[in-house]
Parts: sequence; C-alpha cells; structure tokens
Amino acid sequence: MSGDLILGRTIGDVAIDARLGAGGMASVYAGRDLLRGGARVAVKLLSIASHESYHARFVREARIGAAVANPLCVGVVRDGVSGDFRYMVMELVEGEDLSRVLRREGPLHWTAATLLGRDLALALAAVHERGVVHRDLKPQNVLVDLEGHVKLADFGLAHWRDGPPDLADGISLTATGDAFGTPAYMAPEQFSDAKSAGAPADLYALGVLLFEALCGRPPFAASSPVDLARLHREVAPPSLAALAGETPERLRALVEALLAKDPGDRPGPARAVAAQLEAVAARGPTSKVLRARPREGSGGAGPGGDPTGA
Repeated sequence: MSGDLILGRTIGDVAIDARLGAGGMASVYAGRDLLRGGARVAVKLLSIASHESYHARFVREARIGAAVANPLCVGVVRDGVSGDFRYMVMELVEGEDLSRVLRREGPLHWTAATLLGRDLALALAAVHERGVVHRDLKPQNVLVDLEGHVKLADFGLAHWRDGPPDLADGISLTATGDAFGTPAYMAPEQFSDAKSAGAPADLYALGVLLFEALCGRPPFAASSPVDLARLHREVAPPSLAALAGETPERLRALVEALLAKDPGDRPGPARAVAAQLEAVAARGPTSKVLRARPREGSGGAGPGGDPTGA
C-alpha cells in the first residue's frame, strides 16, 4: 500500500484515490467529487503552512482558471481551504501532457502541427480576451486527451492585467525587471521584464512550440538561462526550410514571424493567428490524429501534466 497519507482522505469534498504528481509548491491528486455525483476530478493541494506568496499565487491561479472558462483550457471547478490544505478542484483530463506525446511521436506531420497550433492559438485568444497573459506556454502545460483534443493548463505564472485589484497588481508575483517563465520558451522581452510582457510573449512561445512540433526540438538550447536569453534576444532561429522543408512556405513564414525578436513585429492577435493556421491546415492532407496514451494507474493527466510549478 502507498505511504502517501493523502490517499484515502476527503479534502475539499473530493475523495482522493490517486496521486498525479508534485511540483515545487503543491501536489496534484485525482479523486471523486462528492458535490458532483462522484465525477472524476483533479485536485491541487497546497499546505496552509506554505509561505504567503505561495498562497497568493495559488489563489490567483484558481481565480484565473475559473474566469477563463473555455473548453480549450483546463477548467477550475472551485477552490477554498479544507483542514490543513488550500485546494483547487479542476477538470481531470484523461491523457498525457504534450511533452510526452512529442517525445514518443517525434516531429509531427505539418498538418497535425498546424492544427495543434490552431487550437493553442484559440486557447490563447480566450486567455488574452480575459485580460490574462499566460507567460508559461510549453509542452508540459498542454494536455492531450485520448481523442486528440488539447487543453491549455497551469495558470500559476499568469498575469491578470484586468483582474480584481487583490488578484492583479496587489499580489504581483514579479517586480519590474524580473524574468519569469521557462527559458526555452520565453520571449526576448520576458527575460528583461516578465511583468510588462504582454500577449505577444505568449505568441512567441507558440512559435517556439510550433517549431519544436515540426522539427523535434526547440529553436534554441543552452546550458544556462543566461545563454538562452542571449540566443532568444540576439540569434536568428535555425531555418525551418532546412529542418522541415516539407512544410508549406506559408506555415514557415508564420512560425518565423511569431519568433520575431521585437514583439511589435509578431502577428496577432491570437485569434487572427488561429485563423491563419486554420487556412494553412485546410490545404494539407489528412494526418494521423495526435492522441495520448492512457497512463496506467494515474486515472488521467493532471493539469499541467507532470506539475512543476504551483
């Protein structure tokens, strides 16, 4: 029997029966929601003994997730405090995070990659239209279900520009001049000042993710965040024509535009980018649907796949 003392407990009206993963601050479990007829859900738990800043981040993540309320984003059902934990009850996605799928499938056919990008652009559009910047789009924060649907997850690093004062500037997680995010997917401006990075930073990350889906690797790799920052700021990405020459020129041009160093040079808004990707995909052949494989014993993928954040 597992030594995890959370298993078998009921927290936030969720009867917990499986552990999905853990990150730096919180752990994610699966269980039955007793307030919703035993529906399977994920629940993220943060000890009430955690630092106040962790609680602030946790609350903001929950409220942003509830406010976005879009089928292409992992839904937040409710949040609160139960006993010795702050909890967040979320939609449980049966599947895997995109990083696992890409490791298994390798470079995707360009039609599949384009449709993936379209759905993520639509998810970003829903986020941006609520005044939110995600700031951490990466394969680990994209969930793929057993039917091939994708969902954007993990708003732990998100900035809610237009949110309530106590959940926006009042508990800002970053000061001006701080970098915040995952370096391999961060826009040049995000390395300098994550607080002021806007929607174009998320579209840059989408460009990185599309490049990776087409080529099997991100455009830049380095041993340190400092070196990655220099590459993102100063070095042109490798040629897609050389690495994925079978892709249409229009798709290559769009990805290259998303990877522009200056945020003002990137296409946008996200909904328009989705429309461009839809138009490219419509001209392509049918490709294999990108589906997740069931994960034995987990009951599904937790929000954020293998949680590494809150």
